[in-house]
Amino acid sequence: MNNIRIGDIVTSKQTGLPCIGRVVGIVWGYVYWHEKGCQPFKRWDDLYPEWKDSLVVYVQPNEPQKAVSFEEYKESILERVTRNNMSTPNDSEFKVLYKYGVSFAHNIAFPIEDLEHFEDFVENLTEGD
Repeated sequence: MNNIRIGDIVTSKQTGLPCIGRVVGIVWGYVYWHEKGCQPFKRWDDLYPEWKDSLVVYVQPNEPQKAVSFEEYKESILERVTRNNMSTPNDSEFKVLYKYGVSFAHNIAFPIEDLEHFEDFVENLTEGD
């Protein structure tokens, strides 16, 4: 298991926008999932199927940023559209929905498996030189 603690500087690997920030909270996956209304988290479920049995980490990015990437947002909208038999937005509508519908966040949640210490990230980058 990841030995990430409150106060550590971490970076995300595969979910959300690239993020570097300080860990400000840690909660059990099931608690987070229930807190969010037991909704599907497609990207998390696909990449980390056991995330609900693990920990979710709240990260405060260096600057406020959107909590999800455009691709993740689009996937979640398409899932809801399909589930509710609604019409599918076109590309322009998706861009407007993302721009105005996803606010900037001061804290972003990540499955703990998606995070690594920033120092380790930098070290892995420099090993390729």
